[in-house]
Amino acid sequence: MLYDIVIKEAAVVDGSGDPAFTSDVAIKNSQIVRMGSVKAKAKTIIDAKGLIICPGFIDIHSHSDFSVVAFRAPESKILQGVTSEVIGNCGISATPLDAHPQSEIDAQFRALTTLHVDKQWRTLDDYIGIVEEQGLLSNLIPLVGHGNLRISVMGLSANKPSVSQQKQMNARLRKMLDDGAFGFSSGLIYPPGCFSTTEELVQLARIAAESGSIYSTHIRGESHTLIKAFHEAVSIAEETGVSLQISHHKAVGKENWGKTKETLGLIESARAQGVDVASDVYPYLAGSGSMSSLLPNWVHEGGREKLLMRLRSIDDMRRLKREIEVTNSDWWNPVRATGWENIIISQARTAKWKAFLGKALGEVAAELGSDPFEVLINLVVDESGNATGIFFQMCEADLVRVLTHPTTMIGSDGYALPLNSEAVLGKPHPRSFGTFPRVLARYVRSQNVLTLEGAVRKMTALPAAKLGLRSRGLVREGFVADLVILDQGQVSDQATFEDPFQSPKSIFHVIVNGVFVVRDGQLVGTAPGRVLLKASQARGEAQPGA
Repeated sequence: MLYDIVIKEAAVVDGSGDPAFTSDVAIKNSQIVRMGSVKAKAKTIIDAKGLIICPGFIDIHSHSDFSVVAFRAPESKILQGVTSEVIGNCGISATPLDAHPQSEIDAQFRALTTLHVDKQWRTLDDYIGIVEEQGLLSNLIPLVGHGNLRISVMGLSANKPSVSQQKQMNARLRKMLDDGAFGFSSGLIYPPGCFSTTEELVQLARIAAESGSIYSTHIRGESHTLIKAFHEAVSIAEETGVSLQISHHKAVGKENWGKTKETLGLIESARAQGVDVASDVYPYLAGSGSMSSLLPNWVHEGGREKLLMRLRSIDDMRRLKREIEVTNSDWWNPVRATGWENIIISQARTAKWKAFLGKALGEVAAELGSDPFEVLINLVVDESGNATGIFFQMCEADLVRVLTHPTTMIGSDGYALPLNSEAVLGKPHPRSFGTFPRVLARYVRSQNVLTLEGAVRKMTALPAAKLGLRSRGLVREGFVADLVILDQGQVSDQATFEDPFQSPKSIFHVIVNGVFVVRDGQLVGTAPGRVLLKASQARGEAQPGA
């Protein structure tokens, strides 16, 4: 047999968590067809002696829905070794787009509104046609955003859904799952998710459970409401039997540091009762999001124009300042937890605010002779709600505790972006460029809190099992050839908060669906990625991994 690719004498870290072993790996027609000693000829032979080969990394928490359309072949994820990304997280997804103005969806994707993505789709099938025709470097695994479902039925109303509205949301979710989505997500600190009731989510989770799909949630608060929010998420899984994924597991603000001991205990208790609960984490002490997400829920009701109107109202401004500064508010209040000095402006469109990129709101206030609260409000208003920030809010002990827990997976919470997009995107979080090599460099090689085999499992087989990808996530005969070849002694992330647009070191080759996308650290011009669907909606081939 003439193989397409043979990788010789690699140290195979197969994704299972078992010790590495030396083997050749032969690929034919997108699959791993032989391991061991391979003597047959191949079109391409890679000498991998001294290097690691492992499954392609599965980014369990990504927001690349729109960026893969806005940019042609954005490379930040594939250069890290990410061969599949789960999109549609935090309650907002590329589809469905129907009924209400699409601008309401755009408003949730603040970081991408400057790209003016020309969406020409409504359905998942429409979206697949566009992105696959344009070309994908990695595979996409779609979730349905609860925000899309809610907005399509009731806009940005803060009301509880009526019986009829709930039935419409349920029907839309069931249709999306039938079309091949892997589950649904919620973002319960953002509009419209912040207006939802637990029962509303229970009904949707029950539908997801019926089809063996997952429920991924950005819980209702990660600071002083963390434990209550965690209980809500776990209770939904307990009541419905849905497979629950807690997004970017963390404790925000010094007064809440250490609470991950309790949240991990809740995961363990639920799992002991047979409830499928897990979480993911990114390896940084700072998060990122819209600056308007720092404002309480009532400000967002009715959409962006209503928000901006309220921010121009003297009475509402007084109420807002009072709520942000008090310590007993019933929302998660990230400003109080984080502090003005730890909130950094990362993206702005106007010249006035671009001058302050990379600076904290407290620092900007000092320069302007103003108050940080006034700076925040003026920034949100001047940028029409589109400004984004980076929030330094976690501690290393919590990060390591969550990262090393056996149920935790790795998710970037970032976008697939091109390395040359600084002029458009300002200073985005470096997680879009360095998440996976950072784990291997900092937490495996430097800190030694994870074994290499354990870390790779968190990036491959563990998320594959969560999603039900039966033919991905392992280096095994018969599995799809999504593979990464790297030098574990040298691999490292180069992206920083000051200079995020940097590719990692020593990730040499990345293969997606049996085709080289990265060779010797460089893109080769291929785009073999595809949108993966559940088994009932296989497109073209017997759905590998579903």
